[in-house]
Amino acid sequence: MTGCFENDILVQPEVIKDDEQLEVSLIESTEILLYSYFTDSLVTNGKTNFMVGAYSDSIRGDVNAVSYLQFGAESDIRMNDEAQMDSVVLVLFYESFQYDTLPVFDLNIYELLESPEPDDYYAIYNFQTFDYSPSPMVTKSVQALPHKDSLTITLPYEFGLELFENSKSSSSIFYSNEDLEEEFKGLVIESVGNGPLLTFSETSYIGFYYRASANIDQTNSQFKITVQSGTEHFTNLNVDKSTGLFNGFASYTNIDSEETYGAVMVDPLYESGIRIEFPEIQMLKEISENFFISSAVLHLPVKPGTYNNYFNTPAFSINVYTVDKNNVINGSLGTVGMSAFDDQFHEQTYYEIPVKDFIDSQLGANYDNENALWITLPASTSLTTRYLVFSSNSTQQKIKLDIVFLPLN
Repeated sequence: MTGCFENDILVQPEVIKDDEQLEVSLIESTEILLYSYFTDSLVTNGKTNFMVGAYSDSIRGDVNAVSYLQFGAESDIRMNDEAQMDSVVLVLFYESFQYDTLPVFDLNIYELLESPEPDDYYAIYNFQTFDYSPSPMVTKSVQALPHKDSLTITLPYEFGLELFENSKSSSSIFYSNEDLEEEFKGLVIESVGNGPLLTFSETSYIGFYYRASANIDQTNSQFKITVQSGTEHFTNLNVDKSTGLFNGFASYTNIDSEETYGAVMVDPLYESGIRIEFPEIQMLKEISENFFISSAVLHLPVKPGTYNNYFNTPAFSINVYTVDKNNVINGSLGTVGMSAFDDQFHEQTYYEIPVKDFIDSQLGANYDNENALWITLPASTSLTTRYLVFSSNSTQQKIKLDIVFLPLN
């Protein structure tokens, strides 16, 4: 095959010949329609972590994450009557950091006054709130330190003592979550001031340090109640897009990349996706009668300036599906890892997605079924902040579809 029908949306085919004069044609398509799609809800309970932070991101907008935590004992706890409490602390184990960790910011700790209740599907969504005390029980200025494994905050002595004294009888409140929640519903953690987004492990806990008797020589002991053993924990998560790239665009709509400076985004802080259409595919049917597709690869460069390897790492894998005209999934092309990562110059960070099966299915259809590709981030048992923004960066790094045709004979 030495040529292709004239079409402004197809680049002139590149012809490669071997010693036996076999001619292979590479068609590069640059007419690709891309859309970002966001919902306004995300289930945030049932995760193995929780998120705290407030940050203004030039791409995704203003992010604010507040954690609602309930605690439970890992086993029955009953103190003897002579036990003396020394102190009570909240220990939060770091899991991940997003954005610059240099700024110092305040954490407000409130007492939860209402137990979080999931819906009939056991879900609590990012937009839900539950009643908590109007004033924080403690405020602490902190700086996230990646070289440490946890953040420790001392809680008020009076707060801890009341709970500790209720552990001393046969009716200890630490025998069950129901008993504990009668006295203590949980905590709410809020970040004040611009700072990184922090995710913490559900192994985080409230620890009670005590002596088993009034003897001053008695060695200190500890018991703890953990988030993991509590009834519920979730993150109230708000992303205000009015300050970001997608300002003014509604949820549940296909946002054309031409309206967002050629960029499309998939963000784990929404239930979001990217829709990709190839409007000229049907025009290739004439060629496909005498040739077959050897390969078809979609090249997606990651937009420079939207990531780095330290404070804003991108997602390193994506799920690729096929969807109908209403973005309803009707097939899967699997999970694809990032093909190349260039943290220094941002010139060679991209995904290459094999889409031969999808192109073959579209050419085999008797009509334009309006199917498209759909890209999401892989589902996870934890909340993650790593997003992806794709856009053409240069004549070398552009969003394109390469199709290689070989003759049937």
